[in-house]
Amino acid sequence: MSFLERKVWFVCLGNPGLQYSETRHNAGFMVADYASFSEGFKFKRLYSFKYAKGEFANWVKPTTYMNLSGMAVGELLRRGLVRNVEDLVIIYDDFHIPIGRIKLKRAGSSGGHNGMRSIIEVTGENIKRIRIGIGPKPNEVNVVDFVLGKFSHEEMLIMKSVIRGVYETCRLIVTAGFDKAQNFANGKDFSKELV
Repeated sequence: MSFLERKVWFVCLGNPGLQYSETRHNAGFMVADYASFSEGFKFKRLYSFKYAKGEFANWVKPTTYMNLSGMAVGELLRRGLVRNVEDLVIIYDDFHIPIGRIKLKRAGSSGGHNGMRSIIEVTGENIKRIRIGIGPKPNEVNVVDFVLGKFSHEEMLIMKSVIRGVYETCRLIVTAGFDKAQNFANGKDFSKELV
């Protein structure tokens, strides 16, 4: 089955609620919201997530809060909405990657990310992901305060460019395959593409 015949499911991680809307931990939700705005679709609540059929893929926003993201992914699989873990791509923030960059991987550990840890408990480590750089984290700031902190104005300008880049990378995953999207995005500095 080709990439164009099989719908890819992009699961974008974040925390529900307006108080989290511009926090670093919600970088995944920002991608889903950008897709919704770009394509004109609206998310519908279903079980423990919000879901929408987009122009080229399905989009999911777990409503379980970050640390329980695996609950939503488990429901997608258990209820047969997603038939194969291979069809999933998880999109989330990573403070080990500098802001302006993203990294695609086919598999791996959670890297200390609680949302990804929760998902791996359900799927195993062989799950594709797009990690969005929000770092570096200052040494004097603890992890929770950093990821739940809001982007500065300057950072938000960079993030707008990054989110657009992640969206185009998602499109490339569907049309050309994960490896080509990985070659396109890994190592690219999206902060240099500010409008």
